[in-house]
Amino acid sequence: MFRAGMAALMLASALALAGCGSSGTTSSSSTTALSQPAYQAKLRAENAKVTVATKALQAALRSGHATPTSAGKAINAYSGVQRQIGDELASLDPPADAQTANADLAKGFQDSADESAQLADQVAGAKSQAQAVAILKKFGESSAGGKEIDQALTELRKLGYKKLD
Repeated sequence: MFRAGMAALMLASALALAGCGSSGTTSSSSTTALSQPAYQAKLRAENAKVTVATKALQAALRSGHATPTSAGKAINAYSGVQRQIGDELASLDPPADAQTANADLAKGFQDSADESAQLADQVAGAKSQAQAVAILKKFGESSAGGKEIDQALTELRKLGYKKLD
């Protein structure tokens, strides 16, 4: 589910409805960097959280009773999960070769959380379902956080972290 960027999720949701991360190294003398397998396990655990949150958001937006207000609440809940994931990734001490990509991934989730919170407010304030859909479609075309996540995951895969989902 990591691969499914925020833009794609919001575009699909629109159709259905019709941090600061650290920069650089984070290790200190009192902590030990995670091994590659342990780090991949952490990434898989975060991915599982993304999957659950994404399914909950999609279910809320696809329900026959979705209103702009309920859609805004669902997107806001999703934003909270993104923030948590970004913060958890930022707190990890990944292997040396993955530190920059991990910081970028954490920042991507934190930025995406900020964008999602703004989107939630915009959608909740929509005057109609059609206006909410238009807001979601427009957002789906411009999510910087989703692009940051995709770029960081591409970098991690290049480094050999292939079992992320």
